[in-house]
Amino acid sequence: AYSDYNYMKEKTWYGELYDVYSIDLKSGGKRLIEPKVEESANISPDGKYIVYYKDKQWYAFENTTGKKSQLNANMKEEFYDIDFDMPMSIPSYGFAGWAEEGKKALVYDKFDIWMFTLDGSQGPKNITNFAGRKSLVSFRLRNLDKEKKYYTSEDTLLLQGYNNFTKVQWLYSTNLNNPSAPNLLQQGDKKFYLIAKAEFSPTYYFTRESYEEYPDWWVAQNAELTNAKKISDVNPQVKDYQWGTTEIVRWANSRGDSLDGYIIKPHNYNPKKRYPVYVYFYERFSDRTYNFNTPMINHRPVPQVYNSAGYVMFLPDIKYYNGTPGPDALDAIMTGSNKLIEMGIGDKDKFCIQGHSWSAYQTAYIVTQTDFFKAAVAGAPVANMTSAYGQIRLESGLTRQFQYEAQQSRIGGTLWDSLDNYLLNSPLFHVNKANTPILVMHGDIDEAVPWQQSIELYMAYRRFGKNLIFLQYENEPHWPGRYQNKLDYATKMKEFFDHYTLGTPAKDWIINGIPYRGK
Repeated sequence: AYSDYNYMKEKTWYGELYDVYSIDLKSGGKRLIEPKVEESANISPDGKYIVYYKDKQWYAFENTTGKKSQLNANMKEEFYDIDFDMPMSIPSYGFAGWAEEGKKALVYDKFDIWMFTLDGSQGPKNITNFAGRKSLVSFRLRNLDKEKKYYTSEDTLLLQGYNNFTKVQWLYSTNLNNPSAPNLLQQGDKKFYLIAKAEFSPTYYFTRESYEEYPDWWVAQNAELTNAKKISDVNPQVKDYQWGTTEIVRWANSRGDSLDGYIIKPHNYNPKKRYPVYVYFYERFSDRTYNFNTPMINHRPVPQVYNSAGYVMFLPDIKYYNGTPGPDALDAIMTGSNKLIEMGIGDKDKFCIQGHSWSAYQTAYIVTQTDFFKAAVAGAPVANMTSAYGQIRLESGLTRQFQYEAQQSRIGGTLWDSLDNYLLNSPLFHVNKANTPILVMHGDIDEAVPWQQSIELYMAYRRFGKNLIFLQYENEPHWPGRYQNKLDYATKMKEFFDHYTLGTPAKDWIINGIPYRGK
């Protein structure tokens, strides 16, 4: 059982916290196992053990004796997310499941899968034989039997392996008792995903996809997934379009830390030509290099539409350091953009940038620090961290303090002990330096970012006589939900970018605006 009773106040500036209890179903008695945890605990199929994670360590609690033991004691391997960059407790890589009737627990590190014997009679066993770490592949179990409570030595374990360098995801198999490099089942410059298994036969279903290939279903009649056949053709019309291709890009930021991203090139890409570049981002996107992108009208760009207009899409990863999210995004995006220019891909005079929510905030910040971009679009941005700090997320009722002190906004302190960072990172206080035309969108019943934040930004730009157009969508939440509003935003976004980046004639709404009707 979990109780957040002791942390109802604290979670407003930190986030979710719980005390974990063991409940005796016969007596109704409860025993506190661990206070102040942030991840779900896991109870063994026979109810004897509870395995949980806290402060970078994995623990086992034995219900009958009350004995607690640390599973990864004296191990050099990290079972916490070494790439995590928020100013809060570092999360685990996750719990993988149970083995041998619940006597053993399976736990992930970044790359491999470990098996721990809970009574301590055997040492930890790496069931993927360190193959993940050697090849930079993150192996993860895929349980296709929802009724299965634990794995045995007789089972074939199916795995998905994501390559952290090449960004592909392949399919593998292994077993518990003979640790070796997992057997490779399906591979290619694609992502494979296991879907289902027939209940009474060795029939397996999986998908494969890339930017150009829709994730149709494939079927194989054995656990080795050989002689697989494609059984669906959901989007045959893809072949009738010039779809484009993806390519990984790597560079270093100003601190020398390596970063990944990817570009989406038009179908008829000419390596001798320089292209206008549309930068779209949100923390880390490089793991989507081989994802199929279904064209749809929403608050995000449709890559195929912009490719068709001659843009190269650039989706860079951001590396953050505590207290400086705005400068960190600026650094990552500018060094990445300069890399595209060095590679002969990007036209240095035709870059534009867009973000939504968290990346909208960063977009609004970036254009106060550089005139490099010809146009920017920010959907539902935070403009002023000092006022947003105490405002409310309407969908949860929580004040936004936790976002700045401990989570995504990464300030890492309070408004009182870190005021300089709140001011440094807020676009509002740098508007006097902004020259880039910017289009801001906000729904006026936004449940995540108060729309008053965009009002603050608009009024500041207006005060300085600078070029900001504010699209307010009435009775819309964090992004437009009504189709007519989604289409209107998508259309205006492209018209805005095309005018300021490509030099096409300005539409009337850009020149003369649209009269505000009020509410």
